[in-house]
Amino acid sequence: MTTTELKISSWRTYECVNRVEECAGVDSYYLLAKDGKPMEGLLPGQYVYVKANFPSTGEFGPASFPVSSAPDAGLLRLTVKYVSGRNQVDETSTEARLHRLLKVGETIELSEPFGEFTFNFKEEHPVVIIAAGICIAGVVPLLSALSTENPLRELHFLYSAANSARYPLKSEVDSIMKGLPHGAKAVFFTSPLEGDVIGRDYDAQGRISAERIRFFCQEPDADFWLAGPKEFMESVKAALLEIGGIEPRIHCEDYKH
Repeated sequence: MTTTELKISSWRTYECVNRVEECAGVDSYYLLAKDGKPMEGLLPGQYVYVKANFPSTGEFGPASFPVSSAPDAGLLRLTVKYVSGRNQVDETSTEARLHRLLKVGETIELSEPFGEFTFNFKEEHPVVIIAAGICIAGVVPLLSALSTENPLRELHFLYSAANSARYPLKSEVDSIMKGLPHGAKAVFFTSPLEGDVIGRDYDAQGRISAERIRFFCQEPDADFWLAGPKEFMESVKAALLEIGGIEPRIHCEDYKH
């Protein structure tokens, strides 16, 4: 896909000022615009396109990633998974190149924000957010916005990961949830580690199903926001319809994985 097809109006240069290993195979990059200005129009849940040009690899990208920081955070953060589900690395991927090359002091180019995976945080209708794997990155800004703009809103957050070693941004999510008195979280591990303890590290083993959604979240008329691989979102949407979810209220993350 070319930048013309993407209809990107401009690219801005950002410097990596910090990078953090969130968990196995996942890095967070903290970026500051070289012109010192915030990203105009950025909303929680949106994504940006990334491209870069390093001497050792030449130009690569564009590739899309959700912004994992709040719009007013000061530094823009991208949280990127560079390994596959089988713990393999495609060294030609943008994710792997960023892991290998985007060190503190290096620069990349970012587009303006895109996407409609965001909502009116001031509404009072119950909201349910269901996410899997690295797609928690785009959900964290939604949770953060709820905690600051409407902390009393009823929220259910269901998250699926392989195990505790594959759970990025966990401490941040836990901290945000403490600021949501009417918020509830349920974590599903598909392959818990020997040291993972149910009731402490996760709430159920296996995948998110209609029965489990009904058990953990008895809000079929809520607004549902789904973030994950296409197959995951299709499966969860079918489960929601099965238990009486209202189709126009089921929203799927829209950036390309």
